[in-house]
Amino acid sequence: VMRGRTAESKARGVAGAGVESGDGDRGGTEALDAARRGVETVAVTATSMPYALNDGIRRVDHEGTLALIAAAEQANVRNFVYVSHSANVRHDSPFANAKRACETRLRRGSMHTVIVRPCYFMEVWLAARLGFDPLRRTVRIYSGGESKVSYVSASDVAKFAAFAATTPPSTKHTILEVGGPGALSQLDAVDVFERA
Repeated sequence: VMRGRTAESKARGVAGAGVESGDGDRGGTEALDAARRGVETVAVTATSMPYALNDGIRRVDHEGTLALIAAAEQANVRNFVYVSHSANVRHDSPFANAKRACETRLRRGSMHTVIVRPCYFMEVWLAARLGFDPLRRTVRIYSGGESKVSYVSASDVAKFAAFAATTPPSTKHTILEVGGPGALSQLDAVDVFERA
């Protein structure tokens, strides 16, 4: 089930891979009921971040995901793949708390689970929207820019999630911490862009 997205080109690409999709909303029980019939594996990658409008973290990342977990269990779904948030990024926030609450619920449940924990997405945090625009020679540096982060590409995280969803689980609960090949500070990232 994709939330209002079946007409988009990405949804058509997924259909070409043999995945059935439909419009739905994790907050709507009718969509959840329709989506879970005959489903063996559920993969959740949706989030309201980085913008979290209209109380999105609570509605989507917390309550919506918990509702989907409960619906999947009631439908006897065997496998659940959940894209969460890296445990190596330690800060208390509504987003991190919502992700951890859903992880806890999954670990207590009946399904085989794979929790994918990506670090910061480079397409979000090293992008013009958040003030990082080396092509225009403008960069907003936070807290001195020296803290190192293992930035990861969203497409790499999608590959991990797809692999987890299509590979039989070897254990009841698996956690995959996912990051880039090395940790970079914002100042390091500026150097990389200047050399490119």
